[in-house]
Amino acid sequence: MEQSPKRRKVSHQGGSRTATNIATASPFVLQTDELLKEVEVDYAKALNGADALLHRIRNLIQGIESHGPIPITEATRKFQKTHRIKIPYPDPKPADDAPYKLSFEKPAAYNVVGSYVSKTMVDAQANKGVDMIVQMPASLFQEKDHQNMRYFYRRAYYIANIAASLRKELGESADLKFEHLNGNLLLPVLCIRPVSTSNNPGDESDDGKKSDPEYIIRIIPCAPEGVFPKSKLSPSFNGNKTVQTDVKDSNAATPFYNSTLKAEDTFHLRTLAFSAGSGCNNEA
Repeated sequence: MEQSPKRRKVSHQGGSRTATNIATASPFVLQTDELLKEVEVDYAKALNGADALLHRIRNLIQGIESHGPIPITEATRKFQKTHRIKIPYPDPKPADDAPYKLSFEKPAAYNVVGSYVSKTMVDAQANKGVDMIVQMPASLFQEKDHQNMRYFYRRAYYIANIAASLRKELGESADLKFEHLNGNLLLPVLCIRPVSTSNNPGDESDDGKKSDPEYIIRIIPCAPEGVFPKSKLSPSFNGNKTVQTDVKDSNAATPFYNSTLKAEDTFHLRTLAFSAGSGCNNEA
């Protein structure tokens, strides 16, 4: 007797499982998509012109004239008289008889970092910030600059020189002011807020009136790798005796001061890890 061909068993288990997963996940996915739409930033609109301004700022900084070592008192007096800008030295200010000198050279590297590069800004942010790191060249520093505020004085002088040049070149197209990085009074940064001009039609709001861009650019100086001896940056080390008047406190530890220096020394590690894959690292 001729046998009928065996019917192939078709299992629908896999398909039903997939369908079940999709059905289960769909509400969550849809809700997530809706939430993202509410917080996502329209970068083309909210940060219109940011890339062009970043490139212009970099070129302007690159064009600042270098100068050799000048005694800090003379350099401060000359700079503030010429540019009418108060150098944002942290307290205590440099002593009049301070023996060290200040100089200026072009940054060794530039990095645009933060949520602007990673596209992780939130629309609710009032002031959307774009951070540009400028790495000061190692030739500006001396062996003992980790002591007694010396690095922070050099850093303040450096950002003041950048501010003077950008204020002159950007003119009325931007407002400039000094702020402190994360509220740390040792670390002044330069904040640049673009201002709408009649030559910029893209700055008009929906009602036809001129509106200033919703973002600021922060210029943040940092130290080069290895400029500070690591053995002198431990929490128990006394790196700043300028604020200690009591003999008993002459050897007191300065953990906050030391950790701030250490963070400056390793800033490049926190930026290059991301920028190496995104092409944001830009050597001078």
